[in-house]
Amino acid sequence: MKRLTMTALLVIALTTGALAHQGSIGLYTNTSGTDCDATLTPYVGYDVTIMYYKSTSGPDGITAVEFKVGAPPTVILGAFTKSPSISVTLGTIDTGISCSFVGCTGTGSDYVLIGTVNIIALGSTPIMLHVLQPDVVPFPPFAPRVSMCDDPARTIVGVLGGFFTTPDGTCNIATEEKTWGAIKDMYRN
Repeated sequence: MKRLTMTALLVIALTTGALAHQGSIGLYTNTSGTDCDATLTPYVGYDVTIMYYKSTSGPDGITAVEFKVGAPPTVILGAFTKSPSISVTLGTIDTGISCSFVGCTGTGSDYVLIGTVNIIALGSTPIMLHVLQPDVVPFPPFAPRVSMCDDPARTIVGVLGGFFTTPDGTCNIATEEKTWGAIKDMYRN
């Protein structure tokens, strides 16, 4: 019975997380969204790119984003440099930031550049930055979310948060939709 209960919970978690999202806001070392790790030199600034990645069910174009970045005490989050397509920002990257784009941005693209944040590692220990996910309530302040281009409604949808690790990591691959058959195949292999 315990095994059946755990299997049911796993199925619910996998199908909900794999199919119910509208994309993700991730942290990358490049502007193509394919690299999420780096070897940092202590006390030297490094720019991390922040982008919205649209899943196949995500909005085709967005008008605004909202998120915040979490970092361990061994990392200083420095200046945030916004994308040229952003007109207004409110807040800060570490306490929560809202960014409004000039019109509808990213139509027909998989990625929308939000900006970069400069980080400084205070030592050589591995670090992990992440876009904070909501814990209990679906939309707490600065949960990762985007505003769709469906004027005049500008519907707000929740998205996943990504992560960035040092010295060796991989991008958040949970942004791709999967069928239940594909998930079962992963466990068979």
